[in-house]
Amino acid sequence: MRPWLKNVALIVQAFGQIPVIFLAEVILPGLRLYSVAEYLANKCYSRSRQSHHRDLALAHVYEKAGRIDRAEESLRRAVAMRSNVPDNYLFLGQFLARQKRPLDAIRAFEQAISVAQDRPTDLEYARKWIDELRRVT
Repeated sequence: MRPWLKNVALIVQAFGQIPVIFLAEVILPGLRLYSVAEYLANKCYSRSRQSHHRDLALAHVYEKAGRIDRAEESLRRAVAMRSNVPDNYLFLGQFLARQKRPLDAIRAFEQAISVAQDRPTDLEYARKWIDELRRVT
C-alpha cells in the first residue's frame, strides 16, 4: 500500500468510525477508488469484535466494483458469522434480488423472517420483499 494512502486512512480514522464507514462504503466506491475503499474497510474493522461488519462493507465495495462473486462471498461470510442477525439475511436478499436471482433472494428473506421474531420492522420488510419477488417470478 502506498504511504500516502496509509496516512489518509489514519487521518480519516481519527474522525471516528462513522465518517470512515461512509467514506469506504459510499464516497470512494462512487469515485471508483475501489482498492482504497477495500483498504479502509479492512483497516476500519480490523480490531472490531463484530468482523461481520467488515464483510458487509466489503460486499458493498465489491458489488460497486462489479466483483459480484466476491460480494456474494462476503455477504455469505457475514451470514455465517452471525446467523442470528436478520440484517445479514436482509442484505443478502437485497443483493440477490439486484442480481436477478429472485428464488435465492426469497430464501434469504425467509431466513431473515425465521430469526427476526422480535423485530417487527424487519419481519414486515422481509415479507414485502418476498411478496414483490413472487409477483415478478
